Amino acid sequence: MYIMLNNKCNISGIATNNTRKSGKSDEPNSPSCSNGVDNTKRQLPRKTTSIVAMMQSREEPNHRILETISTHLGEGWKHVMRELGLSEGQIEQAVIDHQMHGGIKEVIYQLLLQWIHDADDNVATLGHITSLLWELNHRDCVQRMKLVYKSEVDRRKPSS
Repeated sequence: MYIMLNNKCNISGIATNNTRKSGKSDEPNSPSCSNGVDNTKRQLPRKTTSIVAMMQSREEPNHRILETISTHLGEGWKHVMRELGLSEGQIEQAVIDHQMHGGIKEVIYQLLLQWIHDADDNVATLGHITSLLWELNHRDCVQRMKLVYKSEVDRRKPSS
């Protein structure tokens, strides 16, 4: 049974658009949200030279990069935090401490700061977080990080 509202998936993973429909859609191009994947044609971000440079960076992620990740990470953020080595207890405590004051964005930001503070120097790098986000298919987030990264690289270049 599909309920269509705004071409998005509802909480049950059912495709939606502006109209309500009951019963399975017979339309060949009707949106599907099985496994949380939007089957509409969308060009996937590609790994550019800037993204490769970010993946190889040994620098610590700065405030602007962390803010970009916090803003654009979205669904699956807890899995990313676990992959960074944060425990369930740390994640739950951050939610308790920060969600009321800044929402999930603030929770993610504070957990990223904690990761940087607690991790070994060779792990808490822009390269590590970029590679992890790319591997976990948070590629839109990586694309947005790239814009920040490129603006900072351009700013560091000596003016002629």
